[in-house]
Amino acid sequence: MSEKLVEEPTGFEVFGMPTVAEIEISSEQTDEEIAQDLISVISQWGMTGANRDMLDYQTEGDNGLLGLSEFVAKVGEEVNPVFEEALYGVNASNPEFQEAIALQEQSHAEIITANYQTYGTQNKAPYYQKLVFTRLDGAYPNDDGSTTLFIGVMREDNGDQNIVAGSGNGYEMEATLVINKIDGKVKIVQPPTFVAN
Repeated sequence: MSEKLVEEPTGFEVFGMPTVAEIEISSEQTDEEIAQDLISVISQWGMTGANRDMLDYQTEGDNGLLGLSEFVAKVGEEVNPVFEEALYGVNASNPEFQEAIALQEQSHAEIITANYQTYGTQNKAPYYQKLVFTRLDGAYPNDDGSTTLFIGVMREDNGDQNIVAGSGNGYEMEATLVINKIDGKVKIVQPPTFVAN
């Protein structure tokens, strides 16, 4: 019996999930537009799978046998590779990027867990979180052809409308993203950093 070379589709669906092509960032833009798009896609990653359809899907079929953390992990298994490929390209598998990627995967899991836990009568609205581009502080070309972007970012959420404590609404950060333009698309070519202002 030969081994299967192609993984069988899992049959697990994430409602509202984009394709890589839908979220890849065009390099035919200004530095400021690229910076805005990067923050928008990173923000979208955090919320992908955080919706009522996914909450309902949690009780369907075999999903009903999963605990919340197991269900969230399955969502992440589908969502994370799409955003990693769109943002990092070949560097998604680069060992130097794994710590930064793991932090983004953890953030995604925490956000969608909070979302699923805040449907119900004790909450005015289910939890959401987004990153908002506030400014481009600088775009500096590097000798290797890459560009370092210093980007002002603010986190917005609605922790005041649900049971998510210490939400961090209005939290300001400085993101440092080093990008390169590859085949008409923007890719992050060094692990990104987000530092509190």
